[in-house]
Formats: sequence, structure tokens, C-alpha cells
Amino acid sequence: MDNGALNQTTKYAVYLDNGADGKAAKYDVESINVNPGYDATYLVNSFAVLQFNSNGQVTYQNSIAPWLGPTMWDELVYVRYSLQDVDALKWNAPKYASDWLNGGYNCGDLSKTYSANVNDMTCTDKLVAADDSSECPVPYGVVLGIYDGSIMLVGPYTLTAVKDGDNLCGSHDQFSYYSTLVQYHAYIHSVTGRE
Repeated sequence: MDNGALNQTTKYAVYLDNGADGKAAKYDVESINVNPGYDATYLVNSFAVLQFNSNGQVTYQNSIAPWLGPTMWDELVYVRYSLQDVDALKWNAPKYASDWLNGGYNCGDLSKTYSANVNDMTCTDKLVAADDSSECPVPYGVVLGIYDGSIMLVGPYTLTAVKDGDNLCGSHDQFSYYSTLVQYHAYIHSVTGRE
């Protein structure tokens, strides 16, 4: 996407795994609805609804977590899922890291976007090794919340801020920020007609 304009000539697909048997299914994306509030300059509202398998017999349901700030959770877990072989639909083992109450970080120090949206984002300094041979660590893909034994999807990775420069690979002084999905619930419902 460039300034919210989606490349319509690119064919997109979604790969899903039930998490139990390591087998993935591929679905061609039928439609993409980019959030009308997307801002390419500040990476605000960098979220889109992808629809696929609309005529399928299988339905998927995930719980989108309510968000009352990081103190409501027993634990936040940052998770990275990645495909090892796209053609064979084989997944790498998930990688994860726990964090507690934003780790006590001062997340607003490096990001004005976070400072302006503190109730809609969380952050961590946790990074994970990339799946290729690169020595450059990368952010996790999503953050999950654990509360009273339940696991819920909090939101996806959104942006990274680096202190004193822009070298993601050379700096260990950086925060990764994650947007909460609950703020987009009305938007998702308006596109899909589903809760």
C-alpha cells in the first residue's frame, strides 16, 4: 500500500493452520478493504479487512480481546508464526516471549504515535530471531492477552521506533508497537456484517 492505494494487480492469499496438526490451508483473498483512516506517513490505522473462503463450509472464530490497558492482563505474550515452505504449506514452530505490563517501559519516549494513542497500543522491547540466516532480529507478529486462563487476540505488530538512528539490525535500543484490534471492531463489523 502506498498512501492507502492497494496494488490491485497483486494476487494475495491467506494461509491458515489449526495449530494442532501442522497442516495449512491456502485461500485466495477475494476482497481487501483498507481502513479509510490509514495514514502512510505516520502508520496510523495500518489495518485492512481481507475476506476469503466466503462460500466455504468452514468458519473461523477468534476472540478479539477487550483492551483496558496492559494492567488488566495476567500476561501479554508476543508470538511469531511463519511459513517454512510456502509451496508445501509447512510452518515453522511458533516463537514467543512473555512480557508483563509493558515491561515497565516508557514506550512514549520513542514514538509520538504511541504517545497519542496510548490506550490503543502496547509495546515491548522483545525481538525474535528471523527465520532465515539473517542475524537481524525482528518484531513478533501479534500479541495475545492471557486473563483468568483465557487467551485472546490483542492485536498485530504496527511499527518499530529506534533510539538514535534508524538501523533496526544494529540497535538494541528500540521498541516494537502493537495496535489493539478492539478499536477497529465497528469498522470490521461495517465491512463484514459480522461481530
